[in-house]
Amino acid sequence: MRTTVAAIFDIGKTNRKFFLVDETYRIVHESAEKGVEIADEDGFPSEDLTTLQEFIRRNMADAASMPAYRIKAVNVSAYGASFVHVDDAGKPVTPLYNYLKPFPEGLDDALYARYGGRDVFLARTASPPLGSLNSGLQLYRLKEQRPDVFRRIRHSYHLPQYLAALLHGQPVSEMTSIGCHTALWDFDAWDYHEWASSEGLAAKLPPIAPTDQVHKIRIGDEDAACGIGIHDSSSAMVPYIHMSGDPYLLLSTGTWSICFNPFNKGPLSHRELEQDCLNYISVKGEPVRASRLFAGNMYAQGVKELSQKFHVEEAFFRNIRADRDLLLKTTRQMQDGMPDLEEHAEDAVTAYYYFMAGLTSLQARAIRLVRTPNIKQIFVEGGFCQNEVFMYMLATILNNQRIYAASLPQASALGAAMLLHPHWNTYPSPIRVPDFRYFPPFQ
Repeated sequence: MRTTVAAIFDIGKTNRKFFLVDETYRIVHESAEKGVEIADEDGFPSEDLTTLQEFIRRNMADAASMPAYRIKAVNVSAYGASFVHVDDAGKPVTPLYNYLKPFPEGLDDALYARYGGRDVFLARTASPPLGSLNSGLQLYRLKEQRPDVFRRIRHSYHLPQYLAALLHGQPVSEMTSIGCHTALWDFDAWDYHEWASSEGLAAKLPPIAPTDQVHKIRIGDEDAACGIGIHDSSSAMVPYIHMSGDPYLLLSTGTWSICFNPFNKGPLSHRELEQDCLNYISVKGEPVRASRLFAGNMYAQGVKELSQKFHVEEAFFRNIRADRDLLLKTTRQMQDGMPDLEEHAEDAVTAYYYFMAGLTSLQARAIRLVRTPNIKQIFVEGGFCQNEVFMYMLATILNNQRIYAASLPQASALGAAMLLHPHWNTYPSPIRVPDFRYFPPFQ
């Protein structure tokens, strides 16, 4: 008897993953590979769309041929702030531009000036000024600087929707991707901002479909429900939607650490915008207050520097355990940001503690930006929840909060499967929720 499963692609900035998930939301098969980069026309690194397309097609074909499984649903979770621009034949007309690519100085200023000024524009779109990370500005840049390419574009897909469309073939846009600091959505009018229409961008965007919409596809000899894709950070929130209880913050950690407050729906202030706060849009179509920190990237760079400085393998730092006295000493001294590692270089472990205390203090600051008085607990999911030093430091700095590591491996992938639950799963509702480990503050 074959096991009923959902097939989920989870495409991150660094790794590409594929999972088969059974009806209890246990992962029964997985494969992964590192992302592949190529140079765009300016020599800046960009995701190789050709190998990414092949990863999707190869894994679907392999899974369809597995006699042990019956695939009844497929969905895609992928990183945001990235567009795939295709022509009338559905072929990409540009590289998949890297959201870290520098944005031309002054180009966004001219746009702000035409639509009410910078502060008004940022407030209405609930997007901090992030250059290429405001993916709508990537499309605007093509219009202004490469009009010949802009004219060739039939559809501009956000990456999750493009990858899903490789499977179901329908052009759609979707709200969690539109709401991902794109500078396209007017959170007051709850529609595309007027600039998107006036500048001709909205005409390139496929029709908006509900996040849980499915299209029927054929996999082997079975009909299956294919989702339209979801932004990975929003997908990681889905397992928590099914929980009841007290209000909480979710700190989703990875390359970016994003702190979500689903219980904060008030308007963004200019001060919050300037400190990288923004609104996302949830799978329920509601605004979600969030703050961002490039914590995973900062951690990778810091560990690399420490590894070179002390002549140890980077893996050495993964095995450092929480020491109460050293943790209290370093957290008390590092409340204002990242340390100068040259000043704290007694040994590799101590230097690591100072580095982590600086990083955690920045994370605590980002959490405070979006926390509201009704919040008393914070769930940490992703890579950092496995870092004992980080977790105890965060609990010690935020000692008025209950800090929990949420153990739900591959939350963004499971969220994408849960989103389609009624279309493939025989249980009335998802029956798997995260396991939690409490981290008390050190005194």
